[in-house]
Amino acid sequence: MTAPEVEAAKELLKKGRSSEAIRILQQAEARNPRDAEVLMELAAIYSFLGLPAMAVEYERRAAKVDASLPEVWNAMGSDLHRMGDLPRSAGAYRRALELDPRLATAAYNLARVAAQQGERREASDALKRAITLKPDLAEEARREESLAKLLDERDLRKRSEPRRKP
Repeated sequence: MTAPEVEAAKELLKKGRSSEAIRILQQAEARNPRDAEVLMELAAIYSFLGLPAMAVEYERRAAKVDASLPEVWNAMGSDLHRMGDLPRSAGAYRRALELDPRLATAAYNLARVAAQQGERREASDALKRAITLKPDLAEEARREESLAKLLDERDLRKRSEPRRKP
């Protein structure tokens, strides 16, 4: 169930009124600090505004409310990555994948972080998983230098090639 404040905030965001959206959501949080949906919407706004540290703060609060939401961990991983905290980012993506092994974006994001950390094996495994779950991610990987190198590996090349029609 979506909190009415979340819907109102989304409408305000469409109109470019982020400050008002944040105010409404913070009021909703004050009334119910355990509403993970409100916390995640605040995190998304701060992330969109280029404030990943604020986003991570709200993602942490959401994780305390409900640690079983893979989207919370995936979003936290993304914001930690933007902050340059690769080890914690990778940990958040791994947690998202523990909760939902079919979350292709978390696997892809983990591949990116692992490649940046020089963890070639983990990066390759995560990229294989991402492409298996969502084949069009191979095209995106080709545009990222660190992942494009991994696509050159024989196993990944097979998975990422466009499927031929008989």
